[in-house]
This record gives sequence, C-alpha cells and structure tokens, in this order.
Amino acid sequence: MTPGAGTPPLRGELARLLRQPLSAAARDRAHALLALERGVPAATLATELQIPVQRVRAWQRSYALRGSAAIIAAHPPARDEALRTPVTLAALQQAHNTNSASAAAVVQIAAAFFSQTADRHRLGKRSRQLLLHAAALHNLEARPAASALAIQTHPLILLSATTQRTVAVLVRAQRGSFGKVQRRLQALPGTTAAQTTELIWLTALLRIAARLPAACRASAALQLADQPTPGVVLEFGGAQVLAGVAALRRETKFFTAATGQPLMLNLRLPPALRALARAARKGKEPELLPNAPVAETARLILRQQLANLLHHTRNLARREDAEDVHQLRVSTRRLRAASALFSASLDAHALKPFVRALRTAGRVFGRVRDLDVLLEKLTAHHAQLPNPQQSGLDSLITYLRQQQATARATALQYLHGIDHQAFILEFGAFLMHPPQPAVTGPHPVLACDAAPQLIYARLAEVRAFLPHLQNASLADLHDLRIDFKKLRYAIDFFRPLLGAEVKTLIGYLKRIQDVLGDLNDADVACAMLRQALNDDPALQLQYWDINAYITVRETERTALQAAFPAVCAEHFATAAFQQQLASAVAAR
Repeated sequence: MTPGAGTPPLRGELARLLRQPLSAAARDRAHALLALERGVPAATLATELQIPVQRVRAWQRSYALRGSAAIIAAHPPARDEALRTPVTLAALQQAHNTNSASAAAVVQIAAAFFSQTADRHRLGKRSRQLLLHAAALHNLEARPAASALAIQTHPLILLSATTQRTVAVLVRAQRGSFGKVQRRLQALPGTTAAQTTELIWLTALLRIAARLPAACRASAALQLADQPTPGVVLEFGGAQVLAGVAALRRETKFFTAATGQPLMLNLRLPPALRALARAARKGKEPELLPNAPVAETARLILRQQLANLLHHTRNLARREDAEDVHQLRVSTRRLRAASALFSASLDAHALKPFVRALRTAGRVFGRVRDLDVLLEKLTAHHAQLPNPQQSGLDSLITYLRQQQATARATALQYLHGIDHQAFILEFGAFLMHPPQPAVTGPHPVLACDAAPQLIYARLAEVRAFLPHLQNASLADLHDLRIDFKKLRYAIDFFRPLLGAEVKTLIGYLKRIQDVLGDLNDADVACAMLRQALNDDPALQLQYWDINAYITVRETERTALQAAFPAVCAEHFATAAFQQQLASAVAAR
C-alpha cells in the first residue's frame, strides 16, 4: 500500500523522520513501516515487536492515508521520556572514543562464527543483524554495562527502539555467569522462550568473538563436530594463542551452558611445540651432557616427555586406538614422575598446577585403559567357555562396552577441552622459556652429580619395602608398584649418561612391573565387576556367571600376590642388581 497523492516516497519520508527526536514507540512504528517497504513480512515484525499482526497492518493503512503525522500524533513522548536527536553508529563510536578498528574486526569474526554454526542455531538474517550491531557497539566503554547504557541513551538512526534495547542487553551480557545473563535476557519485556534461546546463542557467539586476542582472529573458525559427541570446535592459533586460551577459559563454559553444545578447542601449536611433536614422531631423543646444569637437563627430559604426550594425543584424536590410550597414560605418568624427580632443580611452586593437570589427565585416561584391559581379558575368557556359559557373560560384555564408549568419549572431549589445551601451552612455555632461578652458589649443580643422588633416592624408597614383602597387603604392593615405576623412570631418564648395564637393569625392572601390573589389573577388575553388579540391576540375572568370573580374577590376584616375593628376590633384591646399578652410575 502506498501513501496518497502528494505524499513523498515512503523510504525518503521515513528516513527523514527517523533523524528527528521521537518517542520509543514512534521509532518502533517508523522502523516497522520502513521494514515493510523493504519487503519484511508483517508477521515477522509483529513477532519482533510483540504486537498483533493486525496492528502492523493498521499502521500501514494509517500511514498511507496521513503520512508521518499519524506516527507523531499517535505516539507522543511519555512524561519522563527525554527525546534526543538520533545519531549514526559511527558518530556514537566517535563520541565514546571507541577503537572502531577493533570493533570492525569483532564484527567480521562474529559474522563468520554465525555462519559456521548456522546448522546448529538455525537463526535467520534478523538474528545475524542483531549480532553484528552488538559486535559493532560492544566496546563503547571499558565496561559492558557502561557500553549498554551509552547505547540506550543515544537513539540510533539504524535501529528501532526495541532492537536498540535488545542490542544493549546483548552488549551488557558480555560479562556475568550464564544464570545471571539468562535472567537478564528473560527480563526483556515481551520476550518469548524462543527469543530467549536466540539471544543466548547470539550472546555466546559475541563473547567468544570479543574475547579472542587480535592476533588470533585471522585464524579463528568454529567447526561443527559429531564425534565423539555433538559439539562445536573452536580452532585458532597465532602469536597470542596462550593469551587466547586464558581469555576463553570462562567463555567455553558459558558457551556450553548457553547452547547445550560442548565447546572444544583445536589449537595451532607454536612452532617450538610443533618441532617437539615432530621429534617424537621420528623417535629422536634429547642429547644429555654430563657437565650441563641439572636444571637444563631436567627441562630437556621434560620436553621429551611432553613431546611424547603431544604425539600420542594427535594419534588418539585421529584413530582412537587402545594402544594410544595406553601410551598417552604412560606419557602422563612419566611427566608426573619427571616433575617430581626434578622439583628441587626447577621451581616447585610453578610446577604444582602442571602436576595437578597431569593427575586429572591420568584419571581420565586411566578409566579408559582399565576398561580396555578388563574387556580384553574378559572376552578372551568368554571365548574359551562353552556356549551355555558364554551367554551368561554376554550382558556383562555389552554393559562394559557401553561404559568403554562413554569413557572414550569423555577422554576425547577432555583432550580438546580448554583445561588440557591450556596445560599443553603453559607447560610448553614454561619448559621453553622458564623463569631464571635464583643463584644459590658459585656453581650450578651438574647433571652427572645429580644423577646418582636422584637414582639412589628412588632406590632407597623401593628397598624400604623389602623386609615386609612376605606379609605385604594389596595396598602395600600398589604403593610398591608406583615406587618401582619411579625408580625405573629415573634410570631411564638419565640413560644417556649411564653405562651399558642400564639396559639390563631396565629389563629387570620391567619384569617386576609386569607382575605388579597384572596384580593391579586383577584387583581393579574385581572392584569394577562388583561395582557393575551394584550399578546395573539387569546384570543380577546373570549373577552366578559374573560372580564365577570374579572368582577367576580373585584367584589370579591371590596367585600373583603370593608369587611376587620370589620374583622380586630373583630380579631385584640381589647383589648382582646392586653391582650393575653401581657400575652403570659410575660410568657417567
């Protein structure tokens, strides 16, 4: 419908009207009429303004008859409404000394994020425009609340009053927990549940776009992932990748809570860490020098273990092989052992957060490894049974495979989570460019002097168990297994500095670890199987068959526990072992 004779063209008259001071209701009506002229459906405008569609059509008819006078007459300003002349977006930015170049970069990356996640949020052009307006105005002031206030108190030519109020709320939502932001969005007048969901998605995208450091934006992209669970992967790199991880630590949690989509990271590692991973793939080992300071030797050893962790992390993310799970778990244990071994030579306080992260990773991948070993031995036992007895264990195998799939999904999600990614970057930076230690003497401690002290300290911890082996409990043997690992790792770390006997020594320690490892696997299997019976009532139908298998593993555990003192006496508690160790250490 067009205005009557003598009335200026719709767009020109409405554009001039929107440059005048108007009440909020008048601005909404003028913007609605302008949108109708541009082809926006009346139903869409009615939904946006939370009014009946018949009212939008009545506005259209009234304007055709009376022009802009109908708008001004129908919507006078409220008694406490101060009218101000509308300004352009650029003028508002200039008035607040905004970094417009930074705002433009956030607009660009926000638009890319919106398009890359379109299949998940399924929002339209209007939602995209809301996001871009919020991105352009997100940094008017230092605080988001102050930026939102500036938006609300300066009418913008481009935006209706309703849209401007929504943009201000999106800008303010850059800060605050998910619960607080959700309540703020729900408090918007006339907001439906669907609109709240829309605004929450836009807030989550804006927060990520605004938090990314400038150096990371060019390489940033969001990708949809369906494996191991549906989610979104944020990929970025650049010189400020570590700062980007620190800035996004809260935003990943907000995104997951807001959208229901886990936000995982796929970081492009700095060149130094990529070089470490390549060296691990090629099997290269660091060159240890006897006369090097022990702190530098410690960093070289820790870098090698971190390189192995990166190598197996990449393999596991690509092919999900059980051996990579095992090697990843071994890498975390070796890193923990090396961190503890060299804590006196490095900054023990600075190492604490890295050790905590390694402990968490060990628990995550330990769960996967325990299930892998349990299922491997259970299926082998299952294959040897006659058919009637096999069916009694079928439901148990099905249950454990479901647990295994869940544990693998959790492990892969942890690999791409911000905590693990931050650990990799921060620990790598610590090892590449560590803080300068305080000088405590005229000369640094050398690696050749530290090696005997550290190895024999681990040896003393193991030998303290020997008088109690005959009556050792399962808990004692579990602790002994850990101490044997620490001894073996200490010898292995210093292997390039030791004599040829080190190969035989490590072989002896591996045999002892194999027995203790089988004992631990049997003990863990018994506990996991009994837990399965308690957790899944359906397994009670096969109670006797499952309990029979538990008895098999308990018998295995008892036999290994009884046999271990003899194994230890044969391979470790001998004069030959002590002589070979002394000879290997003396050859440094």
